[in-house]
Amino acid sequence: MIEKTTQYQVKSEGGNTEENTLEINGGKGLVNKTKSIKKKTTQNPSGIININSASKEEFMLLPYIREVKAGRIMEFRNKNGRFESIKDLEKVKGIEPKTLAKLEPFITI
Repeated sequence: MIEKTTQYQVKSEGGNTEENTLEINGGKGLVNKTKSIKKKTTQNPSGIININSASKEEFMLLPYIREVKAGRIMEFRNKNGRFESIKDLEKVKGIEPKTLAKLEPFITI
């Protein structure tokens, strides 16, 4: 029997919300812990990010893109210039075809 359930949210500087649920079983310790991170949605009403003008923070709003990949995208763009197509993102280390397919609904050039 679960005696206590605690839910709490933590908001990070980037605006992401981390939601945690802890269930404690009558003094026998932690029974269940779930954690999910909800990414803050972009200020862009369409939710589409232009990969040629997006900031690192905007890239981090995309699913599957964290700080390191966002930095790699920015570094690649700064070094090589504008992306000619969305498929050019595959030239960035860590962006594989499967990842790109998941990103495509959220990006444009």
